[in-house]
Amino acid sequence: ELYLALGMGASALVARTPGLHGAIAAVVASIEHGAPDPTVSSRAVYAHHLEAALCRVNQQSSIIGRLVHRCSIQASMLWVLASLSESLRTGRDREGALRDAIDSVVDAGGLSKAAVYLSGEASLELAVWRGFDESARELLSAFATHPLLRGTLEAERPTAIPVPEAALEALRIAPGFAVLVPLLLGGERLGALLLASATPPLAEDDLTAFARAVAAQMAHFLRIHQLERRR
Repeated sequence: ELYLALGMGASALVARTPGLHGAIAAVVASIEHGAPDPTVSSRAVYAHHLEAALCRVNQQSSIIGRLVHRCSIQASMLWVLASLSESLRTGRDREGALRDAIDSVVDAGGLSKAAVYLSGEASLELAVWRGFDESARELLSAFATHPLLRGTLEAERPTAIPVPEAALEALRIAPGFAVLVPLLLGGERLGALLLASATPPLAEDDLTAFARAVAAQMAHFLRIHQLERRR
C-alpha cells in the first residue's frame, strides 16, 4: 500500500480512524506547513515497480510458452484424428489396420506406448501394441484379465492412471501417465485402448479427450469389420 500510494504521488501515509481525525489533521498540517518529505525515495519506488513489472512479464512468458506447447500438441492430435479413419480404412486386415492406427496415434502428443485389447469369447485379448519390448508381450497379455482393465470396460468410461500404480508396474510402463479407454459402440463392449506417455501430460484432459476420440473411431471400424465378416 505504501509503494502504491507513493507511486500515485503521495509523500506520506496516515492511519485511518473511524472519525478520520488523523487524516483531517494531516490535511490541515500540509496546508499550513507544506507536505512532508517522502518517507521512501522515488528511486526505491521506481525499483520496486520495475521488479514487480519484470516478475509479471516472466509469469506471462511462462504462461504463453505452455500455451504454445499445448496448442502444438493439440494440432498434432487433430492431424492424427483427421488421418486415423484413412489408416483404418486402408488397413490390410483388422490387426493390420489397428496397428497402423496406433502407429500414427503414438507419434502424436508425446505418447510412447499403446495397446489395443479386443473382446474375445470369454475375456479381453491383446490384439496389437506399440512401444513395448517384445519381451513384454506376455505381461501385456496377462493385463487383459486385470481388474483395472475389466473395471474400465464395465464402467464404460475412461480411467486415467497416475503412474506408478501396481497394475502398471507389471506392464513396465515408463513413469508418467496412462489412460484406459473402452471401445464401445451401441452399448456393445468391443475392447479397450491403452495409451501411455513417458512424462506427465501438459493437460491431462486433452490427452483423455484425444484417447476417447481415437477409441470412438476404432470402435466404428471394428463394428464395420464385424458386419463385413458376416456377409
